[in-house]
Amino acid sequence: MRILPLITKLLVISSATIFSSAGIASPADDAAEIHDSIQKLESMLVDSYAHGISGSEHVFYGKLFDQPRDDAAVIFSIEGFSGGNTLRQYLAVFAKMDLANTAQQQKKFQLIDVRQIGGTGWRVLTRENARVTSHRIELTGAECERLTAQCPKSKDMKFLFDVAFDEVGKFTITESNAQ
Repeated sequence: MRILPLITKLLVISSATIFSSAGIASPADDAAEIHDSIQKLESMLVDSYAHGISGSEHVFYGKLFDQPRDDAAVIFSIEGFSGGNTLRQYLAVFAKMDLANTAQQQKKFQLIDVRQIGGTGWRVLTRENARVTSHRIELTGAECERLTAQCPKSKDMKFLFDVAFDEVGKFTITESNAQ
């Protein structure tokens, strides 16, 4: 009778080893992969003065594409262009890969598109009330009503970004009418 508990323990240990070696990822692994991709994007978007802002990266998951998996949308900021204090916000969209169809089974997210969505003297978007739904990303923020250096008057708004095929057949982010 003591053999049965031993066999059960061996089965649990061996199945855990199989699943961990098969590439089953944790949410922390997903976040680390997306963070690495954002750092690569930042290095391509900056000039010789600008740098990514630590802590500005906000990841949102949802079913953006018509698949039964959670894709990712990321807001991140870069500041210091041309040696000034200009801030620019960007939106990057990642599709979660179907691991059964990938050769390497290492990369779990594929970058779809990235675009500037806000910045100093224009508008600032926040992570509050962010939603990722089918082919749409909803963000809230404030947009300047008067474009001055300090932007003393701003208006709270909701911003809609659609992710769809463009005329060349690739996915792109386009802004819908803001409300």
